[in-house]
Amino acid sequence: MNKKWKIIISITISLLLIIIMLESIIIYSIIDYYTDYISSKDKFYKWAYIDKSGNQKTRLEFFEASSFSEGLAAVSISNSSPIKYGFIDTSRILKIESSFNQVGFFSEGKAPVLRSGLFWSYIDASGNEVINTDFCTAHSFSDSLAQVSNFYADFAYIDHRGNKVIELDSSISFADDFFEGLASIEVNDKWGFINKKEEIVIPPQFDFTWKFSEGYAYVIKDNKTGFIDKNGEIKIPLKYESAYSFHEGLAAVKIKGKWGFINKKDEIVIEPKFQNVEIFSEGLAPFKKNRLWGYIDRQGNIVIKPRFKRVGLFKDGYAPVQFEILY
Repeated sequence: MNKKWKIIISITISLLLIIIMLESIIIYSIIDYYTDYISSKDKFYKWAYIDKSGNQKTRLEFFEASSFSEGLAAVSISNSSPIKYGFIDTSRILKIESSFNQVGFFSEGKAPVLRSGLFWSYIDASGNEVINTDFCTAHSFSDSLAQVSNFYADFAYIDHRGNKVIELDSSISFADDFFEGLASIEVNDKWGFINKKEEIVIPPQFDFTWKFSEGYAYVIKDNKTGFIDKNGEIKIPLKYESAYSFHEGLAAVKIKGKWGFINKKDEIVIEPKFQNVEIFSEGLAPFKKNRLWGYIDRQGNIVIKPRFKRVGLFKDGYAPVQFEILY
């Protein structure tokens, strides 16, 4: 066989392999498409708001919805691409038009928004842009500061005028928001806390830390969770499988795969019997049972039976809940 024929045969085999590969991709794509279509064609999900009695207070008109914060809640009223977000007030009327690609929640009078492009800005409660930034991430304000970062993941904090007031050292690979005067940081895969003077007040020593709330922060080390105070002293031993922050005097903890609540004396006040829970807000906490969510009170009594696909926290008397709709 001469060289010419060898080249022709080689090219032909390569083309056949490419055709076979493309056919496989097309076939699997079709299978994936119809599998997704069949599994979802008879149902979809929409959000509404309920009151503390579980009564539905809005129509099922939102494709996404958040809890209220300072009287405003982010919502999306269309699932067409690109999804746009706006804000409703507690009368459930759209107060700030749906013109943002991404949004944060209102805090200290402002909310971070991404209208278009790459850089975030901040708006006030009337929807007016009050801070324009050149940052690719921007958090809501907390303790009069907002955490921001650029493309290189350099973390900083700005004030209400948009001025950069804290710029962290590059050795800090992650920094969270300030709460109660301290912010959790990650250095060399260990977590600790800094103050607003950029001083490390609790040395990085934990596998993970979360924000301070009601004077305590939950920390994780060697796959066990407990709570420390602002001096870094362990106040509740690291013995739980998982935990959430203290809110309204109670913290959710996980024991043997079930969730319950403890107080600051490390006493169990709601027995661990739930599939999942969230924090307390306005006297109620979401809980999960058989893949559906409802709400319990501070005594662990079921106030709103589990019937929602997803839920948010009660704020300003209302909570967002997601319904599964069959058609």
